[in-house]
Amino acid sequence: MKRGNSLGAQLCLVVLLGLCAGCGPVEYINQVTRRASSSVAAAKAAGADKTALYEYTLAVLYLRQARVEAGHAHYQVAVNYGRLAERKGNDARALAQERATGGEGDGVPVDGVSPDEVPLTGEEKVPDAIGDGDDDEMPSNLRPEKP
Repeated sequence: MKRGNSLGAQLCLVVLLGLCAGCGPVEYINQVTRRASSSVAAAKAAGADKTALYEYTLAVLYLRQARVEAGHAHYQVAVNYGRLAERKGNDARALAQERATGGEGDGVPVDGVSPDEVPLTGEEKVPDAIGDGDDDEMPSNLRPEKP
């Protein structure tokens, strides 16, 4: 009887380890494959690829980079890019819908930040927006230049 309990405990341990190892990919699938992809698709369906080109292009590029990062098993970075893609996709869809209905808008993007409020000091860092600030996780073309 003791052998059966030992085998059951080992099986539980293997299952538990398997579940813990799958957390990154599960979060990636939920954020990138479902939410961000749906947001970008909804933006395109709303005509954002023609009327909100800046926001739509950012959403597409963030989504693409999320998939690249996942391909390198950098799931947390991919999830962060997925969040940015979802946000920009939502912005693009809302802006496209506003422009389609003839709304003139107030010059404030959907995320609530006026262009006048954005500091143009050149000190903005991409990693702060998408991760923990660790430049080693960033693709070389997205790393901020150091003075």
